[in-house]
Amino acid sequence: MSPTLIRPVSVLFFVLAAGQPAGAQDENGGRWDGSPHSVADHVAPQFPAYERVIPRSSDPDDANREPDFRILATTRVSTMERELNEAAAEGFRLVVVGDDIDSGEGLVDEIFALVLGDTRPGRFSYRLVTLKDLTTMEAERARALTAAAAEGFRYRGLVQAPLGGHAVVVLERDADTAIVPLEYLVIATTRLSTLEREIEEAASLGYRVMALTMNGGGAFDSNDRIAVLTRPHSADAPAGP
Repeated sequence: MSPTLIRPVSVLFFVLAAGQPAGAQDENGGRWDGSPHSVADHVAPQFPAYERVIPRSSDPDDANREPDFRILATTRVSTMERELNEAAAEGFRLVVVGDDIDSGEGLVDEIFALVLGDTRPGRFSYRLVTLKDLTTMEAERARALTAAAAEGFRYRGLVQAPLGGHAVVVLERDADTAIVPLEYLVIATTRLSTLEREIEEAASLGYRVMALTMNGGGAFDSNDRIAVLTRPHSADAPAGP
């Protein structure tokens, strides 16, 4: 793959963890402590630690080996999904995703991903879900994310699609990790007060916030504030809002 020049980019991620009922199990096997469901009380980073992204090799021959990084960049969501999976087939995995905002127009004109070649070929696979038409399709988008989770995909990041400005959820599946079914909820509203209220309601039902963003600008002129939430799926889980 030829080197790709990426212009300077400023990416701001909002990632929060909202409370769950005491004793409820999260997707990583942890236990919630039953803390109050205030969103402000549960702000926590979700990105893995550096040591988890780049595991230390036990092979002495690897001690001085440089990490094998690649940068993927494209203007199309479908192309990014394809290139992520092609890289994964060669033994790469996603480290982080981002978007490049044109300084003149203020719109995203490119999405990019940093991948690291440190694992066996085919271990990871990727799926991108675009959160568009949320005014009428919130439930449909949430079902698409839930269906992907049932196949073993997990949330890995959020970017804005080029030109249209729609949010895009990046999902990753690890073939070496057991599938833990999850339920997703997508909240979209133009009012921050409504977003806060609906997040609090969802938190009381066991959801945690994975990301906050906005669908805005571009030809679609949407200004939806969006929250993507998840909770462990179980037969006795309370009905979602």
